[in-house]
Amino acid sequence: MKVIAIDPGVSGGIAAASSVVETPKLYSMPETDEDIVVLLKQLYEPNACFMIEQVSGFIGAGHPGSRMFTFGHNAGVLRGAALALTPDVTMVRPRVWQKVLGFTGTSSSMGKTAWKNQLKERAQAYWPDLHITLKTSDAALILHYRLFCYQP
Repeated sequence: MKVIAIDPGVSGGIAAASSVVETPKLYSMPETDEDIVVLLKQLYEPNACFMIEQVSGFIGAGHPGSRMFTFGHNAGVLRGAALALTPDVTMVRPRVWQKVLGFTGTSSSMGKTAWKNQLKERAQAYWPDLHITLKTSDAALILHYRLFCYQP
């Protein structure tokens, strides 16, 4: 079964693999709604499932409402496009997959840069043959969680 894992931020990414032995494909988040739909349609195959990071309306202090709206809009487009392809769409809270993968601390306790670098380093350790970026690291980790740890 193909798994398509999504970090829905505008600076997020998408990771996809058809099995635990296949090298995942990684994509930075497309820039437009139309490009998001095109990519998800290209990645989808019968019996595929989506795992999308569940976002909240708050993205951190100091961000304007317009940025929060854009974040929510992007998450909605991704979820809607995934549901148009299959009902097999699972939303997962960041703290759930992060805890299962053994992450401790938070971006607020460590600082955003240190936190994101920690996530990137772990994703690179899981997938050493891939070029992991800050944009694709969360999606790669969500994919790892779904392929190796998730129990519905």
